[in-house]
Amino acid sequence: MNVVSLQAARHVRAGFGLAERGAYFAARSEFVQSLRMLSQALDVQHGTPRHSQALAAGMRALDEAEDFVPRGSRLEADLDLPMLIAGHRTPVLKNSNAKELSPLVAQQRYYSYAQEQLGIAAAGEPAGSMALHGLGKIHSVIAGQSAPAIYSAEPKALVYQQAALLTDSRNYLAANELAVLLAKNGYLQSARTLLQRSVAGSPQPAAWHNLAVVHRYLGESNLSALAEQESAAANERLATTNSGAASQQVRWVDPQTFAATSRPATDVSNPVSPSAAELPTGQSPSRSEVKPAAATSPAFAPFWQRKQK
Repeated sequence: MNVVSLQAARHVRAGFGLAERGAYFAARSEFVQSLRMLSQALDVQHGTPRHSQALAAGMRALDEAEDFVPRGSRLEADLDLPMLIAGHRTPVLKNSNAKELSPLVAQQRYYSYAQEQLGIAAAGEPAGSMALHGLGKIHSVIAGQSAPAIYSAEPKALVYQQAALLTDSRNYLAANELAVLLAKNGYLQSARTLLQRSVAGSPQPAAWHNLAVVHRYLGESNLSALAEQESAAANERLATTNSGAASQQVRWVDPQTFAATSRPATDVSNPVSPSAAELPTGQSPSRSEVKPAAATSPAFAPFWQRKQK
């Protein structure tokens, strides 16, 4: 597993390098290859095909979920859910009464299933968590384009970030990005909870800033001011640590160094997703108000820095 983990980390690093240059689909291939290698190695280690099967099932569920979204001038009522579910390989709704389901509920059930399966695929492997995080980040960027090249890109981004935390609960990059997505869609309480857990374990400047933004939108002005102070203090500590220069430079590292730096220190237990009782608020921060977290490994720096400019 040590050898495979290093090889998988190399693919993750290549994926972020491609993403930095805008080659999102080539980057996607690198991230998926990393997950394939890890899931197959875990199968060999445990003597079961469970991990590679989970990877295939999760990816398939994301693809099949697209069938529940009407295209063009079609409406949700035009969709034949029993026929669609019967034709799918995803098992999650096979025993449900499809006539009583709405397309939105069906899609959400598929997304939950995909999240669970992708979390199993490379469970416990930091490189796998970073690969899932990379896939989520790519889908977030593509979702923001005027003509997205991937259908339902933002919901898929949520699935990938949640799966990244299921794979490795210490991935503060995924925790921050998931909180950004939740806050952007109005789930401010869930975003606040996730960011509070994140800064408790790894007090990154961007996470503190995002927490300040969420507090402000929730009307918690005093807490927002305190969080902004913590963000400024974290920035000062980061500048001191990096001697005021190294944090803005691109520095490629060897696979061993990458593997050592790609495991975040945060422990974000119990990944957060909106509960059925939580409704989105009528307001949410714009993308420009929230920030991606700076990566621990310099190999990730260009992609994040470009999105912050």
